[in-house]
Amino acid sequence: MTFWGQRNSLFPIYVGVHFVKLLVLNKGKLSFSSPNLMHQDGEAFTFAHLLSRYNVDGGVNYISTPDYANRKINDIPQDKIISQFEMFDIMDSYGVCDELVSHYVSPIKLKNPLLDYGVREIILIDFSPLIQKLN
Repeated sequence: MTFWGQRNSLFPIYVGVHFVKLLVLNKGKLSFSSPNLMHQDGEAFTFAHLLSRYNVDGGVNYISTPDYANRKINDIPQDKIISQFEMFDIMDSYGVCDELVSHYVSPIKLKNPLLDYGVREIILIDFSPLIQKLN
């Protein structure tokens, strides 16, 4: 669910759908999402849904205030992290209002290096108002 405000309640909506696959093949290597720091996406709302997770450690999601956008996670005081969680099961999900928060997901690595690979796949669906400016 989203909130738009009354003046923007009747407008076309831009919907972006993005598939993000993090794959790790070698022991000691990391796979990370871009950007690899706390950030905002620029869309009004973004929802993330886990599609698969196999043989990985990491992929921890962090949510903080917008003040910490464009900073590395280690530069953010722990008491400024609003939420910290991992998604493990298919269709585990979360949503953010971009102007209210910044967010980050940590890199993944192989959980069991004796197995061939590790993977974390999510689908991101974002919603933004499509407002046309006339001059």
